[in-house]
Amino acid sequence: YLPVQVEGGLLSLGDLHAAMGIAEPTWVSLEAAGQVTLRTHVEKGMGITMPRLRIGTSTYCLGMGDTLEQGHQAALDDAFALLKGQHNMSDFDAYAYASACVDMRLGGPATGIVMAVVPDPE
Repeated sequence: YLPVQVEGGLLSLGDLHAAMGIAEPTWVSLEAAGQVTLRTHVEKGMGITMPRLRIGTSTYCLGMGDTLEQGHQAALDDAFALLKGQHNMSDFDAYAYASACVDMRLGGPATGIVMAVVPDPE
């Protein structure tokens, strides 16, 4: 999910990788040439400010900042918003669930990108 801040916003893709370790541990990956076929649709009313990925039964909340600490806090704030909004959890339940189930991962070496991996509550 990508937040759109401007009506009629454009989307571009690039920097294809054949393989890459999580968070680009050596600051490089195996670059590749290729073509991408992409299908998009608009999901109105999500109210997100940072990108989210949906993989399997988990949502990845991407947080970005000038430092890893800022990225970590932004990702965690979005994870709390997801748990409270989409899963109707109280502040206490969202905090308890995040403490037990949410994983934090580095997102890349270039900036303070951090991912909060939120598994679907059962």
